Amino acid sequence: DNKPPPPPPDPLPTPTPSHVRENDHVLLRFGDHRRIFAQCTKNSRNQKTPLKINKRSYPTTNLIGLPYGTVLELGPKGLIPLPPGEDLVPEASVLPIVDESSCNNDNRDLIDSNTSQSLPQSQLEAMKGSGASGATIVAALVSHSATFNNKTTYSQAKYIKRKQKKHQPRCRLLRCTGATVCEALFMKDPRRVMNMREDTLAQMLSYGNVYAGCQVLLFEQCLGLLTGALAQRMGGYGKILSIHTTFQPAFTDVINRFNLTFAENNSLKWLPCWDAFPDNTHTNNDDDDDDDDDAEDEDEDDNDDDAPPDGPDEAGTDANIAKVQQQQQQTTRNTRKRRVIKNVKATGGRKSQKTRGGGAAGSATGVVKVKKSTNRRNTGGRGRGRRGRGKNN
Repeated sequence: DNKPPPPPPDPLPTPTPSHVRENDHVLLRFGDHRRIFAQCTKNSRNQKTPLKINKRSYPTTNLIGLPYGTVLELGPKGLIPLPPGEDLVPEASVLPIVDESSCNNDNRDLIDSNTSQSLPQSQLEAMKGSGASGATIVAALVSHSATFNNKTTYSQAKYIKRKQKKHQPRCRLLRCTGATVCEALFMKDPRRVMNMREDTLAQMLSYGNVYAGCQVLLFEQCLGLLTGALAQRMGGYGKILSIHTTFQPAFTDVINRFNLTFAENNSLKWLPCWDAFPDNTHTNNDDDDDDDDDAEDEDEDDNDDDAPPDGPDEAGTDANIAKVQQQQQQTTRNTRKRRVIKNVKATGGRKSQKTRGGGAAGSATGVVKVKKSTNRRNTGGRGRGRRGRGKNN
């Protein structure tokens, strides 16, 4: 009857949160098919507002704690959460639309001009500045339209929808997953993600047989989209070796948008390409150098064996010493000559200052005189040549 104790709970799996937490990245999907990423953080003095829509900044503090799927409306003071059941496009029944009993309306007498709207732009801006809601602004535009009552039902609904997208924008709060992030990046710039759609990403994960506990070697150029999707799919089990060609991984910005847990981040390992694919040419060259060194050592040993035994050779030693002294003296003389010639060239051929001593200094002075006379002859020749050419002309 002794039952084994139950296994300890697995610490890795964490329940998927249904509400937005602090510092989480979320995706806002608008009615005009725009996707904007936002990070829900509490405002502080040294922290910039992380969300900017239509050249206007909005705080994201009120998004913390909201359930995913909530519809938000852009108000004058921020994002306003709407009650459940609201859609991205408001229903036309909430607006004061004219009775549809008359079905004889058509668009034959409508003229596309700006004179049909009697609401001035200054009054419209004043309504926006006073904090009027988008529904109030759309209702004012409809009531001040001179041609709205003469339009068909379809044209009225189309007009209201167009004004709602402009003055009453709404967005839906979505969780950042592989599908939603891939769709947002693809709609923004397909070339940066190699034209990969969300269905292509799903096929790659399925055909690659990616499961919890496997080891994956990955090399991508899709802004880290595939790396984040793999880590989120594996749930922290296994290991992901992501190869990068730079000194530091350049995809951390997109990967942070997946809101990975500690276990999922720990399963991700960054591997430089020079460690994954080392260059064998350096190793071969080092081996060849070692072989050459060994061969030279063996030759030196052979020469040492062939050399005659050590013995007194005083005559050869004195001759070598005298030869070395002669070479040193010749080198000193040549160095002095080069210095004098360099100074002459620097002064433009003028005679150098008098030097003490003779020998090398005297020879140097003679060289200066010869150069000076040579320059005179060359100058005179060029002058006569010019005069001669002048006479012939």
